[in-house]
Amino acid sequence: MGRARTYSVHCTGDCYWIVDDDVELIACNHLDAARLIAALMNGDLCAVANVSDGAVTDCRRTLTDALQPLNGFGRPALEAAFPEL
Repeated sequence: MGRARTYSVHCTGDCYWIVDDDVELIACNHLDAARLIAALMNGDLCAVANVSDGAVTDCRRTLTDALQPLNGFGRPALEAAFPEL
């Protein structure tokens, strides 16, 4: 059995990155939205339940932009890009 992945947020100065083992996965311009994405990927329901409406909106926009290039490819491409989903 493999080890569990943990996602965290790192600031690079101009944006925030959701990272896994120091591999940058998704860039986000808003800290609260980046924290929400990391919480969703970690399955942290408490953190997800305590976010603001603005963070949810920014999170959705960021994930929509990140997944847009995969729109025409369907589920197999999504699993290749985000294997944990």
